[in-house]
Amino acid sequence: MISDDRPEGLPPAVLRTAAALRFWGWVGFWCQVILAVVSGIVLLFAGFRDPVQAGAAAASGSANIPGVTMAWLSLACAGGNIGWHFRYTVLAKQLRSPTRPSKNQTALQLKIGTAVSLVGMILALVGGQAIVGTLTFKALQPPPQGVASTNPAQFVQPIDFFVLQANTNILLSHFVGLLTSLWLLDRLSQPEK
Repeated sequence: MISDDRPEGLPPAVLRTAAALRFWGWVGFWCQVILAVVSGIVLLFAGFRDPVQAGAAAASGSANIPGVTMAWLSLACAGGNIGWHFRYTVLAKQLRSPTRPSKNQTALQLKIGTAVSLVGMILALVGGQAIVGTLTFKALQPPPQGVASTNPAQFVQPIDFFVLQANTNILLSHFVGLLTSLWLLDRLSQPEK
């Protein structure tokens, strides 16, 4: 796993930590990129739906502004977490250099990644609750009696489920980031052999 160009005199624990940071940093990076890009496309698509329906939904009180806003904020956190996981790969290179960061500095970087994942997860959970609440409200609305033309935005639309799926993907992205950060933090805290 470790190439022959490793610096002389580095402890095996540092080399193992650098290898783990490099591998899991890339795994977390690419998993989160895929999930965040798909979610971003869906949220963009949902934002550009028929403006007449969107305006009617807002007027009827069934618009999902809080849920989608939280999903966008969580997606922004996912972007920060993607950058932070790329930072793990840079940190892996720095650990192999003579002026490597200390164990405490490395642990601080992992703790920041964990905190970003937790904040993003909280935003995605709150957004998911708002989205599900809006879908429930729409689903429980009785159909109007004797009206030939109804507003379709008052009822559950397929795009509503895509928004819910996008939020779930963002939540999964943060979960992957949290798992990789916690696993790397655990690896770093193991005693040196």
